[in-house]
Amino acid sequence: MPANSTFVKQLNEHHILELIIQHTEISRASLSKISGLTKSTITEITKRLLNDALIIETRSGDSSILGGRRPVLLRLNPYYASVISIDLQANQINAAASLINGQIIKLYNKKVLITKDNAENEIDLAIETLKKQIPFTIEGICSITIAIHGIINNNHIDFTSNYDLDEVDL
Repeated sequence: MPANSTFVKQLNEHHILELIIQHTEISRASLSKISGLTKSTITEITKRLLNDALIIETRSGDSSILGGRRPVLLRLNPYYASVISIDLQANQINAAASLINGQIIKLYNKKVLITKDNAENEIDLAIETLKKQIPFTIEGICSITIAIHGIINNNHIDFTSNYDLDEVDL
């Protein structure tokens, strides 16, 4: 299948965003050098990412030893979105709300025997408790993950060793 220009633009945008995330703070010139993309392509991509508020300009970096203009550094906008992660164990539920950059906002821990009868309610309680602690983000909560100790097949719980969640469709 031949790649069309829209597909190539999306690939390049994802690659640049990935580089920004990996380097925490990086200049457009460094993005061009690392990615192999032209400076004008980097400018176009970062302009789109800035307009979508996915990235932000943070500060001026140090100019090179040859002088010249100081680079403006880019980073992922931590307030673009938030995530909630839940670890459902046999006798407790642990959860965390964090910003998209991984900064933890609030932890939730509750000792409770998890059964097929209360699993959904305990998950809902954890989510509702954490949602109240999350600051405003542009996209709100973009992901909720649930970890269980067992075997998952095609998004269905096939087996859990210490609790009866294999009878629940989470």
